[in-house]
Amino acid sequence: MEPPVIDMLNGKFWVIFILTPMIFFGGCNVSSVLSLEGTLIFTGGGNKIEVISFGGKVEELSNVYKKSKVLSIGHITKISDIALLFDECSGERHCTIYQLNIDSKESQRVRTGIFPQYIPGHDKVLFYDKSDDDRNWLFMATLSDVNEVTRIAEAPKRKIFPNGIPLSRTLPVVQISQDEVVFLSGDGRLTRFNLQNSQLSSLGVDDCRPLFWRTSTQQLFCTNENAKEPFFFDPHTQQKEAVPVFNRGYGFVYIEGLDSVLYGRTRPLFPLGEAPDLFFYSFSEKKEVRVKTYSHIVSGIWLPQKK
Repeated sequence: MEPPVIDMLNGKFWVIFILTPMIFFGGCNVSSVLSLEGTLIFTGGGNKIEVISFGGKVEELSNVYKKSKVLSIGHITKISDIALLFDECSGERHCTIYQLNIDSKESQRVRTGIFPQYIPGHDKVLFYDKSDDDRNWLFMATLSDVNEVTRIAEAPKRKIFPNGIPLSRTLPVVQISQDEVVFLSGDGRLTRFNLQNSQLSSLGVDDCRPLFWRTSTQQLFCTNENAKEPFFFDPHTQQKEAVPVFNRGYGFVYIEGLDSVLYGRTRPLFPLGEAPDLFFYSFSEKKEVRVKTYSHIVSGIWLPQKK
């Protein structure tokens, strides 16, 4: 069973479990991942932000943020090595974006919104929020003045299952170059936005949920709408490359300097139930390693070890 998908844009929390075959994946010893040195800051989708440090061994979990009366923290984005943005939903009409100082653990409210993504070099943050017409839109603002916003595109419409339960198709934008991001537009198609000239262009793909950009190969990592068939997509050649090693994976955090990725996957607990584990995959070594058991990830950022 994959982690629940939650519709947070409309202040309603429908928890949808997608049933998939339960397969146990073995993992190597974490000591084999000698190059993994740094810090993972992540959320499991609950009311806290956690930290795991890597460097020869996996340290125990610690909290950098925790708040009661919060239903879900859905996305984390890095501003600097000591600051990040995240969203927080509590069942109200609007979710809220906060800024967190990692060292002091102090947080401050930024504005309403969900799925913030900071774009370095432009000092811009892209996020989704309700507009005056009560529709959900992708907005852009400078971090220094988050209330002066530019409307980019309407958020993708929800998918309604036969039983009437809605599934949100809105995802954080993914940066693919210094000036460009991609996201799903209102019709669910993959769309590119250039921050330099404010131009929008369709990439001609309607079954790609963009999750991260692999800089070493200039490919976009996607899953289809059922989140069961992960693949790399080349925006220039329009070619797709299946990557079944990531089947049933979620919460992907790409580590650019290592051309590697951290992500979650569940395993069965007998006689009933499932347990979430955290995995590391090196593209160069083509090796998957389970680095921590009983640890669930929805979103996270990677901080390399300081030299």
